[in-house]
Amino acid sequence: MSEPRNLTQKLLGAHLTEGDLVPGEEIDLTVDQIMIQDATDSMTALQFEALGADRVTPCTRFRGLLERRGRF
Repeated sequence: MSEPRNLTQKLLGAHLTEGDLVPGEEIDLTVDQIMIQDATDSMTALQFEALGADRVTPCTRFRGLLERRGRF
């Protein structure tokens, strides 16, 4: 029987494309979604496009939600 895994290990294991989940070792992961700060979102989106990301979509709906709640 294998050792129980915590939530972080489960998430990383589900997205692992290369390497092993060994502390201190490099791994490659697939990324479903990222959240980026408003001040740097345009440049970040351009960098992901340059890396060949399948799709890059700024999340203006999330920003609007924060503005309505007075958190932005």
